Amino acid sequence: MATMGRYCKAYLVDVLKRFPGWPDQLPENARKDQGEQADSKSDPDPPDDEYLFVQESLIVTRGVLLGEDMVFSAVTPEWEKFCRLDLQFAIPPELLDDAESSSAT
Repeated sequence: MATMGRYCKAYLVDVLKRFPGWPDQLPENARKDQGEQADSKSDPDPPDDEYLFVQESLIVTRGVLLGEDMVFSAVTPEWEKFCRLDLQFAIPPELLDDAESSSAT
């Protein structure tokens, strides 16, 4: 069953490609539009002006749902740093659980 996370943020593919470890080709499941046929001869990767979603876990998905249509899941220290510094990705404090808020202080 599809689930929503607490937070995700949309970024242009062009911005995500600035990460040195971004794959040259995306996984097969991430390269097709919902209605596109699998045998389509069109360019399989999303255009640079398409939006992808960085989830709270730092996994990138095509849509807003957790664990569906994953595009990039190599969550390394380098990717975490890129997300925090370059993308300025952070879960807003008002969305953090009480336990996370208290442990951060």
